[in-house]
Order: sequence, then structure tokens, then C-alpha cells
Amino acid sequence: MKEKSIKINAIINAIKVAMSIIFPIITFPYASRVLGADNIGKVQFASSIIVYLSLIAALGIDTYATREGSIIRNDKQKLQKLANQIFTINIITTAITYLIMAVLLILPTKLVDYRLLIIIQSMGILFTTVGVDWIYNIHEDYAYITKKSILTQIISMVLLFLFVKKSEDYYIYALISVIATGSVNIVNFIHARKYCKLRLVKNVEWHKHFKSMIVMFSNALAVNIYVNSDVILLGMMSNDFTVGLYAVSVKVYSIIKKMLNAVTSVTLPRMSLYANEDKEKYEYLLEKLLKTILTLIIPAILGIIILSKQIVLLIAGREYIEATTSLVILSIALGFATIGNIFINGILIPNKQEKHAFKATLIAAILNIGLNFIAIPLWGQNGAAITTVIAELAVCIVCFCYAIKIYKFKNLKRTIIISLISCISIVVVAELIKLFITNNIAQTLLICFGGVASYGIVSILLKNEIILETLGQIKDKVQKVFSKNKE
Repeated sequence: MKEKSIKINAIINAIKVAMSIIFPIITFPYASRVLGADNIGKVQFASSIIVYLSLIAALGIDTYATREGSIIRNDKQKLQKLANQIFTINIITTAITYLIMAVLLILPTKLVDYRLLIIIQSMGILFTTVGVDWIYNIHEDYAYITKKSILTQIISMVLLFLFVKKSEDYYIYALISVIATGSVNIVNFIHARKYCKLRLVKNVEWHKHFKSMIVMFSNALAVNIYVNSDVILLGMMSNDFTVGLYAVSVKVYSIIKKMLNAVTSVTLPRMSLYANEDKEKYEYLLEKLLKTILTLIIPAILGIIILSKQIVLLIAGREYIEATTSLVILSIALGFATIGNIFINGILIPNKQEKHAFKATLIAAILNIGLNFIAIPLWGQNGAAITTVIAELAVCIVCFCYAIKIYKFKNLKRTIIISLISCISIVVVAELIKLFITNNIAQTLLICFGGVASYGIVSILLKNEIILETLGQIKDKVQKVFSKNKE
């Protein structure tokens, strides 16, 4: 199979993530104002329960299938055999998940109050299984994944504006994303026949797949415990309004995190291939990835801190202004989360060291849950944000200790120093704009564009190799276009 350009894949994935930012900027302000903090909190709480159920159904399959399938993707017979077994396992785990959910909803707990919301959102579990995204990840078909993602968001947006009109419509709000995702994932399953014809099989090599899957599942579970336990414990120890406030901060945090992790996710199939076949190419790609993320993450954190109030007002409105502090705190977690993601998905998993990633996330999960019982009663949503920072830092440190045994981190100091110096220009531009512009939307846009421009200019002057290389490639592309037009 001809190798696809990682840079093109990264651009395509960045478009997907950009759309996942643009659509919530349009839809979330509308939903948060129509439904109110209480009802947004209810939906968010039910959603946090579904996250854990989804993990059981997924069983680490997506990451495992991407890694193993990427290694054998040029052998159609082997890939077909692997895909059928993975799909069969996924169907079985999905069925088990629904049985677990039925038991949970029968028991006399607080979940009874959210029963209908949980049932509605649980339909997404089956649709995700049928969607077989891992097939497209193996073949690096990010163009298709992007088209699918954009279509899902368009359907969701249209349905939202058509049917969510009053605060009582939060059940419809929960149903909308399920309908949009479900319809697209059914098409996804049919389209996957382009690569292999999926079917259920009797002979599954459980011994071959199960150990790695369980480790990856355990890792994903631990990650989601320290990411989503905040929302669950807030819901149990506080109220829907507080959960609604925290939901705004988490929404922004998650969007930026997805955007930064998009660069890492497109490299996983190639990283897995190179880690097994060509160590030199693997280390070259990893160094580029680290430098790219460092160039992006430092100004991203600073930008959130500077614009925290404006972001909350723009996305959710004045009712949610108390979410500003938790957003600032979560911006710190963003740095540790993004770098930790590279250690896990760029180093440990491609080199089949996922057991160490699990250790790190397990430590973080225990820390997060334990500290939440102290922090939430004291500081509410801000306490939940603080525990997330501590959890992400723990993952980052532990994974680094194992990752450095595989890859010696070098040639990164200069990129970090240039990024930090360039960030000074963002602060200067932001303060100048705040002096002369008072309108919230205008202020936000000008600081964004002005900050990016000033950061880019200073980085170029200081010779940031990632930015210079990117500009050089853009220049070459433009020259090629002009040359073709002249011909």
C-alpha cells in the first residue's frame, strides 16, 4: 500500500478538529442558553455514565486494532482475519455492556433519576461499535473520517435548531447527537467493505488479542476515571448547576485538547509501523511530533488563560461566568495531558509497552478520585479542575520515566525556549487590544488573530524550525500551482 503523507493526514485531521470546534461554538451557546445550567448539568452527568459503559464495549479495541492492523495492512488476508475477530469481540463486549447497564438502572441509586437520559444516550454505544472507525485508522483514511465527522455535526446542528426550543427539551438535546452519529455510522459500516467485508466468526483467538486489549482497556478506563470522575462526583456531592458550570470549562478544555491531540493521533498507525520496521524513521517522526506539539501547546495554554472570561461569556453567557476560574486551572492540565498523550500513543503503545501507560493512568485515577473527595466539598468545580491538573501531571511524569528508556529526548530545548520567548508577544498584543477594545466578540477575535500573528512572526525571527519548514512547504505548493497555471 502506498504510504499517505503524514502532513496531509495531519491537515485533514486538523480540519476535522477545527470543524469540531466551530460547530460547538455555534451550537453550545444556543443549547446552554435555551436549556440552562441545571439541564445542561443533567445531560452532562448522564453522559459521564455513558462514557464508562462505552469503555467496556470498546475494550481498548480501537487502539489495539489500529496498532496491530497497521503492521499487517499490506497483507489483505491477514488483515481480513484480524478484522473479523476484532469485530466479533466488539459485538460481544457491546452486548455485555447493555446487560451491565440494565442492572445499574434497576438498582435503587441516584442513577434512577437519570434513567431515561442514560437509555437515550446509550444507543450511541451500539452505533460506535457498528461505525468501525479502527478500519479507517488502519488505512489512514482520514479524509473519509473527516467527511463523516463534518456530516454528523451538520445533522446535529440542524436538528438542534429545529427541535430544541425550551428548557424542557433536554431529552431531545440528548437524542440529537445519537441520531446524527447513528445514521452516519451505519453508512460507515457499509463503506468499510472497501477495505474488508466484516462478519462474525466462531473461531476467535482470544489468547492472542485479549491480554493487550485488557491492558489498553484498563488504561482507557483509568484515563476516563480521572477525566470523568470529576463530573460524576460533582453531580453526587454538589448539584446540577455546579455540574453545568464545570461542563462549560470541560467543553472548552476538551475541544482544545482534541485539536492538539489530532496531530498525535494521525501518526499512531505510522509510528506502529516504523517502531517495528525502521527505528531511524520512527525517531525522526517522533522528534518532529514533539517539536510540533511544543510549538503549539505553550501559546495555546497562554491564550486560554488570557481569554478565559471572554471564552465563557461567548460560549455560554453571563450565567456561567463562575466557570472562568476552573477553565484557567484546566488550561494548565492541557499541557500535561497533551505531552502525556505523546508519551503514551507515540512511544509506549507503538513499542508495545502499554502496561506502563496503564500503571501511570491507574496512579492518576486513584489520586484524582481520592483528592476529589477533599477538593470538591471545599472548592466545588474549581476543586475538580485542580484534581485534573494533578492527575494529568502524574501521568506525564510516570510515562516520561518509562518513555525515556525507549527514546532519548534531545534537540527539544531550543524549541521550548523559542516558544516561551515568542509568547511574550501574545501578552503584549492582548494587553494593548484590551486597552482600546471593549466589545467582547471583537476583543476575542482580535486577540486570537493578533496573538497568532505576533507569535508566528517572533518564532520566524528566532528561527523555529517547525514553522519555517511549514512555511517552506506552503511556498513550494504555491509555486507549483502558479507553474501549472503558466503552462
